[in-house]
Amino acid sequence: MFFGLALLALCGVGYMVSAILLLRWNRWGFYLMILSSMISLIVNLMMNEIPLLQTVSSLLGILIWWAILQIRYQGISVWKQLTFHSKNR
Repeated sequence: MFFGLALLALCGVGYMVSAILLLRWNRWGFYLMILSSMISLIVNLMMNEIPLLQTVSSLLGILIWWAILQIRYQGISVWKQLTFHSKNR
């Protein structure tokens, strides 16, 4: 139980880091968000404390982010404008 809660706390930190990376136009942010969501989904299912519908609905956030990243601006999707490296501004 304690290990599961600690892992969920780390996933929360992962969500925050992924949001920061996405705001910095870094593609790793999306991948980190998927990883954090999958880990928290597995931990929640194993702990059996949260209803299944609420647990699976967390995957809806990934679909929303994916849809946002598919928006096109001047014929180029946002996904193609994301980079794998940090830009020094």
